[in-house]
Amino acid sequence: MSFLFPTTFMLHAAAALLARFSTPGRGRAVMAAAVAVQCAWFGLHVRRHGVLPVFTPVEALQCAGMVLGLLTLLAGPRTTAPTTVLRWAAIATTLMAGGAIILPAPHPCFDYNHVYLPAVAFHVFRRLALAAALFSSALFIAALRRNGAEDGEIGTGAILRHQGRNALLAALVLYLLSEDTGILWCLYGWADVWQWSPGFIISSAVLIYLMLALHLPGGSRRNGSSWYAVLGLLGGPLMLAAQLLKP
Repeated sequence: MSFLFPTTFMLHAAAALLARFSTPGRGRAVMAAAVAVQCAWFGLHVRRHGVLPVFTPVEALQCAGMVLGLLTLLAGPRTTAPTTVLRWAAIATTLMAGGAIILPAPHPCFDYNHVYLPAVAFHVFRRLALAAALFSSALFIAALRRNGAEDGEIGTGAILRHQGRNALLAALVLYLLSEDTGILWCLYGWADVWQWSPGFIISSAVLIYLMLALHLPGGSRRNGSSWYAVLGLLGGPLMLAAQLLKP
């Protein structure tokens, strides 16, 4: 399956270039091909090893990139800045696919946690939350680029900010589900639910930041709220860094 990673990288890079220099339709078609390759990798991994590929940093990048591509194709805006959202989402998936190539391949190691439901759910919800947060970042970046072209009571930038806020809220819910299943994992495995370890501190920092981005006053629909978009778009990179530091 080693050839699938470079293929994925090249297709996502091509989608980003087409979204910048060609029509959105072509970029979407190439991104769909990239996601199809990632889905094939996912299915082959499950068939060969019998476990979901969600545990290592390499698998985290590939899985989150696959879901981000699916979100962009299925939930991306069609009438409000579709090219900008597609381009920035494709840049993110390209960087993630490149990171999966650069990072050292993990040694094949399949233990009880790889089939233990709370442990599997913890990692699955983590990857889904990362994809949703990065999708929200693409929406917030598009909102910043449209900030100077507000039209009417609720302008284009305000609509994109509200969509980004909804995606970030979904990321927060998924991340909380990951934390809840992680608590069960700790309880059943070590008879404890909380320790002040580096991993727990990183998780707490991510949750606090997402809460901050969603609860500061001002509102996502107010025209010209650039600070809100900047605060929101940083949620995706922060969660990506956190998952690479502590997968």
